[in-house]
Amino acid sequence: MIKAKQLSAVLALLLAFVMLFSVLYIALEADHDCCGEDCVICVQLQVCESLLRNLFAAAALLLALWSFCAVILAAAEPVSRIARPHTLIALKVKLSD
Repeated sequence: MIKAKQLSAVLALLLAFVMLFSVLYIALEADHDCCGEDCVICVQLQVCESLLRNLFAAAALLLALWSFCAVILAAAEPVSRIARPHTLIALKVKLSD
């Protein structure tokens, strides 16, 4: 049975593979001899460009979400320190006779 980490690694490699070959296809076919309005290569170039644009938009959205969560957690940390009660047990004071 495939574990979550292994599945994540396989999906990351697959995503890198798709991005790499999309970029290579665009680079190799950028100056092809276009046969007109229904050019198959032009359609494929548009699909590759759309895929890359969507992947970069998703990555930017994830980065923004991660940054937002990091800021919220950083702002919430001092509040949790203030809200913690200052008891002898919480302060780990040793009560010896």
